[in-house]
Amino acid sequence: MNWPPFFLLDLNPLDLLPANWIKNIDEVATGPYRQTLITDPSPAANGGGSWSFSVVTGDLIREQINWLWQFYHGAFKQFAGDSFGFELYPSKRLDATITLNILDGCGAGNIWHNDANPVSGLFFASTLAEDEGGELQFRSSDGRFCEIRPRAGNFVCFDGSCEHQVAPLKTAVRRLSFPMTYYRSAEDQPFANENNRYV
Repeated sequence: MNWPPFFLLDLNPLDLLPANWIKNIDEVATGPYRQTLITDPSPAANGGGSWSFSVVTGDLIREQINWLWQFYHGAFKQFAGDSFGFELYPSKRLDATITLNILDGCGAGNIWHNDANPVSGLFFASTLAEDEGGELQFRSSDGRFCEIRPRAGNFVCFDGSCEHQVAPLKTAVRRLSFPMTYYRSAEDQPFANENNRYV
C-alpha cells in the first residue's frame, strides 16, 4: 500500500464550485432531510453537552445538492481514477453513492474501520481548526499514521481497505463531509434492489 494512502484535490483555487455552495449545504444539513443515527448516550459525561451523528442519503443529495452529484460522477471520479491508475465506477445503490455526514458537538466522531469498496472519496464542507479535532486519520498494519484536517472545498480519495477514522470533535462545532463510494466495475458491487437502484 502506498503511503500516505490518499490523494488530495483542492477545489478552492480552481473556481469550479458554484456560488453560495456552502449555504446550499448548510440548508440541507439543518433542514428536514437529515436522519439522526446516533445521539450521545451520556451527555452528562461531556459536562452537560451532547453530540450526534446524522446523515442525508444519496437520493436527497441528488435532489438538493445536484451540483455535488455531478462532481461525484464527473470530476471526482476522474481525479480518483487517474490517481489510482484504473477506471472507477459509481455505486449502483442510490442511497449509498454519496451521503452527507453531520457530526455535531464535542465527542462526535467515527471509530476505526475499513471500507468494503476499493476506493473511497470524501468532500469536506466545513473547515476545522487544530484545536477543534475532527481529523480524518489513517493507520497501517505496520504502524504508519497520517491525518487530514477538514478544509471546506477539499476532496480526498483513498484506498478503502486502509483503516481510517474521524477523530472526535474537541469542541461544540459541526463537521460536514460527503463520503463517496467507488468500485472497479459496474457488476462487482453490493446488491441494489429496484427501489434503490439507478442508472
